Amino acid sequence: MSAQLELILYADDMAGHGSFRNWARITLLLYEALEENSGLTLSKDLIRWVLSRVDPTTRHIPQRR
Repeated sequence: MSAQLELILYADDMAGHGSFRNWARITLLLYEALEENSGLTLSKDLIRWVLSRVDPTTRHIPQRR
């Protein structure tokens, strides 16, 4: 699985902050979500959902398209 640079930068700006520990948690949660739900794709919405799990004060509000 590869990610678009835009999504990597977004995740880093929102929670990664260049920290290995933060990135390890984000990566694990993304991997588990994608593994358990074959219909999901890597997107900003999925990243926001993961960030709401990393930091409970982060809200996950799905974007409408």
